[in-house]
Amino acid sequence: MTSESPIVRRDWTRPTRRMVLGGSAAGMATLLAGCWPFSKTVTRNIRVTIQADVAGEIVEGSAVMGIRWIPGHSGQMYIKSNAEAVILDLPGRGTVYVLNAWIGSNGRPNGGVWPAQLLETFGMNANGRLEDFPMLRTLEGRYTVKAHPGGPTALPVMVAFEDESKLETMYQVKPEAFPEVFGADVRYVGMWFEFTGDDPTRHIPVRLPVALTPNKSFYTAFPSNKDENGLIPDFEYAFPQKFSERVFYMKGY
Repeated sequence: MTSESPIVRRDWTRPTRRMVLGGSAAGMATLLAGCWPFSKTVTRNIRVTIQADVAGEIVEGSAVMGIRWIPGHSGQMYIKSNAEAVILDLPGRGTVYVLNAWIGSNGRPNGGVWPAQLLETFGMNANGRLEDFPMLRTLEGRYTVKAHPGGPTALPVMVAFEDESKLETMYQVKPEAFPEVFGADVRYVGMWFEFTGDDPTRHIPVRLPVALTPNKSFYTAFPSNKDENGLIPDFEYAFPQKFSERVFYMKGY
C-alpha cells in the first residue's frame, strides 16, 4: 500500500494575508485618487514685480511665470515652470535682470529659484508636499517675496551688463549695491509675487537674445571649463559662466 500526499485545498472564500494587504493598498490608492485636493495637478500664473526708487520716483519691472505642481510619489510633488528673468529698467541709469536662479552659500549656482521661493514665501517646504495642494489651488493676492534658505541673500540673483550685446560682460548686482552701481539716488525697494490670470510673458527672447544664444565673443572669453587639472568646479567659474540660458528663459510645459 502506497501512501499518497494529502491534497491541500484552499478555501478561496477566506482572504489570505496577501489578499488583505493587496486589497488594502489598492483601496488606499483608489481613495487617494479620489481626493481631489491631492490628486489633481495645480497650474497657477504668478506675476513677479520688482521696484526701485530712482531720484525719488518709483519704477518697476515685472514678468509672469507659470508654475505647475504635479502629484508625485511618497507625498511629494513635481514642479514644472514657464519662467523668465524680470527686467527692471532704471531710466538713464541702466537695467537690472532678476534671474530665475540663486547662488548658495557655498558659491554654487542653482537654477529654478522662482518655484522654490514661491513656496517658501507661503511657508511651505521648497520641495513641496501633497498637503500643500489645496492652498496652492486657492491662494490669491500679492505677497512680499521671502528668503530662500541656503542663499547668502534673501532674493534671486540680479545682474546687469556693461554691453547687452555681449554675454561675457554680465556682472552681479546685489540689492544693497544699487546706489554704488547706478547712482547714489537709486535704491532697491522690494519684490512681490501676485497671482494673475495673465499668460506667462516672453520678454527676454526679444530684449536679450544673447542670453539664449551666446555671441562668439563669449566663447573667446571663456574657451573652456577645464584647466590643466581637469574640469573646473562650477563655483570657480567666472560669473558669466555660472548660469545657463534657462535662468533667463525656460519653457517647462
